[in-house]
Amino acid sequence: MLEKIREASKGWFAGVLILTLVGSVGVWGVSDMMNLVEQPKIATVGDQDVTPDAFQREFQRFLGQMSRATGTEMTTEQAKAEGLDRIALDRFVNRLAVLSVASDLDMTVSPQQIVEALKPVRGLVDSQGKLVPGAISQLAQTNNMTEADFVALVTSDLIREQVLRSVAGGVGLPTGLQRALNMYRLERRVAEYLIIDPSRAGTIATPDEKTLRKFHDENALVRYSAPENRTVAFVALRPDAFARSVVVPDAEIARLYETNRKRYEIAERRTFDQIRFKSQDDAIAAKAKLDSGSTFEAIAKAQGVKPEDLSIGEVAKGDKSVPVEAFDVPERQATAPLRNSFGVWVILRATAVTPGSTKTLAEASEEIRKFVVDTKVKDEIFDIGNKLEDAIGEGATLVEAATQLKLTLETATITRSGSDLAGAPVATLPGGEFVRQAFAAEQGADPELQQTPDGVYYMFTVDKVTPVAKKPFESVQADVLRDWTEAEVGRRLDAIAADVLQRARGGETLSAIAQSQGLSLVTSDPFPRFGQTAIFSEAAVTAASDTRKGALFSGPVASGKGVVVGRVTDVQFIDEPADSPLKSAYEQRLVQTYVSDFVEQFEAGARSKVGATIDEARFQAFHNNE
Repeated sequence: MLEKIREASKGWFAGVLILTLVGSVGVWGVSDMMNLVEQPKIATVGDQDVTPDAFQREFQRFLGQMSRATGTEMTTEQAKAEGLDRIALDRFVNRLAVLSVASDLDMTVSPQQIVEALKPVRGLVDSQGKLVPGAISQLAQTNNMTEADFVALVTSDLIREQVLRSVAGGVGLPTGLQRALNMYRLERRVAEYLIIDPSRAGTIATPDEKTLRKFHDENALVRYSAPENRTVAFVALRPDAFARSVVVPDAEIARLYETNRKRYEIAERRTFDQIRFKSQDDAIAAKAKLDSGSTFEAIAKAQGVKPEDLSIGEVAKGDKSVPVEAFDVPERQATAPLRNSFGVWVILRATAVTPGSTKTLAEASEEIRKFVVDTKVKDEIFDIGNKLEDAIGEGATLVEAATQLKLTLETATITRSGSDLAGAPVATLPGGEFVRQAFAAEQGADPELQQTPDGVYYMFTVDKVTPVAKKPFESVQADVLRDWTEAEVGRRLDAIAADVLQRARGGETLSAIAQSQGLSLVTSDPFPRFGQTAIFSEAAVTAASDTRKGALFSGPVASGKGVVVGRVTDVQFIDEPADSPLKSAYEQRLVQTYVSDFVEQFEAGARSKVGATIDEARFQAFHNNE
């Protein structure tokens, strides 16, 4: 689990947060900036202080990002036990350091860049690709932020991305390093080995109850416990449910079609060749030569235009870069001298024409209907969401607010995986961050309006918390006996394998040892250093791959029932076609990793330049929940 989280948290692009704002837990430092009382500091970056409260919010957002990236849900306590709070703090400090460097460079972003960055966020744009009025304010409110704070956060993320992309641009993996890493990947090992299977463990006598109870106690949390579960009451405002009741009259669709007819007109497109001239007289003289039989290519060559520079690509009618008169001339025919929007005299020739078209009312009606429905549903849900918040703000419980607004109050008892107590997924949950939020909330805490990436708004309260509970020994005694027996078999096989290794290291050959034990010595096919084979588990493959030629190794067999002991007899390298998809994917991953490491070095330099310190005592207090 930790490896998945650590992998997801690495990489310079992992810190760009624009597309993960929905359902986040707020923005660092906003409330602290409004507090005139001096706050304790967990870290200082340049002239910026990071308070424990600010980092707590950042840490929760970090966990949310990691959960989405890996599909692995973790509690705050689990994350701290794995050291993820240190990773989050280091990444946060690096982020602030890069932004400080960007500030020194006077880097900014334009309003249009902000708009383009927000367009991929679900619910912020309509079917025409335009921002929905009020959507940013609504999203900011959902995240407990002002619209200004929301835009400021997006702006800082864009500026940081600009800096890091500038640093990463042009960085390439050295050829020698790439060759060496490819050889490492293509390495294959051959081994002679013997397998010690479970039959070698002998008869396992049934242990006494005291031994089983001890095994039960030692493994209770991992094997013999009922998971924590919570009973949650919630109201979910689902767009699809509201959409079913929205009726859009055909007359309204027709009216919107006529009002927005230009949106359904697809302009003619042409691919043009173009010759530029220094003056109108030059252009007129060239046109005379064309009319007299000279070729377009010959005129272009005379003007110093290379064949590869002749085409200006495909242009839509109405594009100001090409005079509109050029669209009136038949395909393959040169235009008269024309003056473009830059004041330059040109002659053009269309080499390809894609006629324009217009969607009919029948063709556009479904798109218009969906747009109207989506708009009305968003407005209605937004209105009901505001009423819910108002009711809760005036002191109503979620039950009372739902009754007052005639909304359905749903309940579910769930585990951290979003399943019920029988292990089946609970299909009625709102989705998004609901489960993580439910397990992060305190029992009885006031509900807050939240939103999923699919546009579902919801409020919930935790009615009951049932902590992890150890199952009584009597209820799992059969399972304990089975597990103890398997563990005892494994212990005995490991002891036999250790004895074989000791004898082999003492000078005996594996062939002689196998013969003395009545075992077969087998030679493997060449196997790679990653994954597993039909015989060797991944752990055994790794052990063999870390072993030099002639040395011994051991590990579990692929089935998990038995132990393999072997000796590496040969190290080979396979040939790989230059066009191998695996080769291309691997080299791309190498470059990404190399660039990521390069950017991390830049972040470390930025951190050093602006001056960043961490108060270890404060961090330990945070880590220990003090």
